[in-house]
Amino acid sequence: MAVAGAVVGAGILVFGAIQTSRTGNWGFLAFWLIFGIAIIAFNLWNAFSRKGGHYVVERRDG
Repeated sequence: MAVAGAVVGAGILVFGAIQTSRTGNWGFLAFWLIFGIAIIAFNLWNAFSRKGGHYVVERRDG
């Protein structure tokens, strides 16, 4: 799920960056890029971290 989130996030990042660069609103473009990269990095960290995710639910019967 985290890899899918990173892929979708990359698509949203590229689409938003292209649309925002056409308007010339460079402040919002910087904001968009910083947060987009942070979201993608967080998803990839969750996907490939040692424990397999940021929040892991463990069930213990007994």
